[in-house]
Amino acid sequence: MFEDETALVINKIHRESCCYVQTRIKPEYLTGKEIDVFAYVSKEPSQIIVCECKFRQKDIEVPIGTEEIDDFYEKANIIKNNEKVKHPQSRLNFWFVTNSVSMNDDLLVYSKDRGIELKKAILSTDWRTNPKWRINNLVDVS
Repeated sequence: MFEDETALVINKIHRESCCYVQTRIKPEYLTGKEIDVFAYVSKEPSQIIVCECKFRQKDIEVPIGTEEIDDFYEKANIIKNNEKVKHPQSRLNFWFVTNSVSMNDDLLVYSKDRGIELKKAILSTDWRTNPKWRINNLVDVS
């Protein structure tokens, strides 16, 4: 559900553009690995947004670690090499989307050094009790 909600927010952000979003795709070039959210925004300049989504239960939260950033960075490089061939004019954006509250400044620097933007998902306040909870917004972690 977190991936689907992320896709809906991306569609909302780019509602004035032609935005095509897919969730949980496994392109052949990733040899079995999955892209959580892949969005192609055709409004000039066109862009591709690739998201790694990590949902955390706040009462038993495991902090986001560098190993998760590294895993996404490895996938991002493969995606970049393949998608630049298909869409040479498109700008590629790699977003690590989470609702985690456990991120330190070092992680922000670590991800930026790898070309990955950290995005915080702001959930509806009833996310624990409402099976139809929503992501209200995605904000930059800075």
